Amino acid sequence: MRSSRGDDSLDGFVNLIKPPGMTAHDVVARVRRSLGGERVGHTGTLDPDAAGVLVLAVGRARYLLGWSDLSPKQYWGRAVLGWSTDSLDAAGQGVARSHPPWPSRQDWEQSSRWLLGHGLTLPPLVSAKQVQGRRAYDAAREGERIWLPPIGALVYELTVESVADNAATFVATTGGGVYIRALVRDWGEALGHAAHLAALIRTQVGPFRIDAAATLEEWEDSRQGWDGRWQSVWSAPVLGVSEADRDRVLHGQRPRGVSWAGPAAIAYGETLLAVVDANGFRHVFADGGGWSAATERPHSGSAGTTHRRTNR
Repeated sequence: MRSSRGDDSLDGFVNLIKPPGMTAHDVVARVRRSLGGERVGHTGTLDPDAAGVLVLAVGRARYLLGWSDLSPKQYWGRAVLGWSTDSLDAAGQGVARSHPPWPSRQDWEQSSRWLLGHGLTLPPLVSAKQVQGRRAYDAAREGERIWLPPIGALVYELTVESVADNAATFVATTGGGVYIRALVRDWGEALGHAAHLAALIRTQVGPFRIDAAATLEEWEDSRQGWDGRWQSVWSAPVLGVSEADRDRVLHGQRPRGVSWAGPAAIAYGETLLAVVDANGFRHVFADGGGWSAATERPHSGSAGTTHRRTNR
């Protein structure tokens, strides 16, 4: 929402469609410029060659990301058998090949069941994972031999849409942190073939769906894709307080008669006052008396006029 503190600062989320060829950092920088320098973060990166939903957190919305469950995530993709690459997608260098006969649709569907549920997978070597203080993709591009430990992967659904020769299109619904490139590699191994991800579109991130997302041009022209409601991403308990305790919370004091053992939001009606966890207050939304839910879009064409807060 546009802040009630008398400045033009914003708190909320932007549901955008990232075009292929741009990094998440590129999109964040462009949105930040369109807001005149307002602080912006993203809720999860997307490979440069991929397209689809990229959710940005603007202003104080960034403080909610550590406690928000932005899952499930859903993807449409195209897997190709016959060769694999060092990056596990079409942009990488070939590292292995396999040959016909190619599996049938029934083979694709049966093998997909082995990938469902909780499991472990090796992340791509070309990824943003940290290796001794460096990004894995930097080490890989410089030819260093690196090893990344297995990570957890949760796959809710993996549905085959079509099969033609050595390729299949599919829809995958996953938890957070799943590399679809690694999923396709593992799927190929289950089929006895080298494989890579040839195309990827992310269609959902938690409550944010692609049918409600905006292009960068639509955002810049008319601020489409904006969501100023803190409730959109909050999945932990919400603790309501009285008007008397509202001022206590805004001054960083525990409300009377309210307790918590884990992450929670403290709210007065629809207004978010603070985020807490077992260790106490994590952030107090004191400016403007809290973050009030709002659905109106901010004004477009405000680049260069947005003022930064003095106490973030």
